[in-house]
Amino acid sequence: PEITHSDAPPELQGPYTLKNGEHIPYCRVSWQPVTDLDSDGYSKARVEINTHEKQVVGLYLFFAKTNRVATPLKIDVEPELESEFRERTKAKMFIRTNAPPRIPSAK
Repeated sequence: PEITHSDAPPELQGPYTLKNGEHIPYCRVSWQPVTDLDSDGYSKARVEINTHEKQVVGLYLFFAKTNRVATPLKIDVEPELESEFRERTKAKMFIRTNAPPRIPSAK
């Protein structure tokens, strides 16, 4: 909290329900108590959450240009590698090409 000022009340955006009734299950929680970008106390922390899956999908930390973080931040989250994501989702890479589509020849 002394670096990110996350002990102050956060700003909450979302989740949203569109006019057609569709629900977007994402919300953003952000803390930005000091708005002067050149202030040593400027920092912004933002967490994005998928409320349907109940998972954190994004974590962003912004600090002032002059802010000196004395000790490295420790985050106990191990990122998923692209190869692990592909294996988990069985996703294939799509390669765009400007070749014309093939049309079967009629005989």
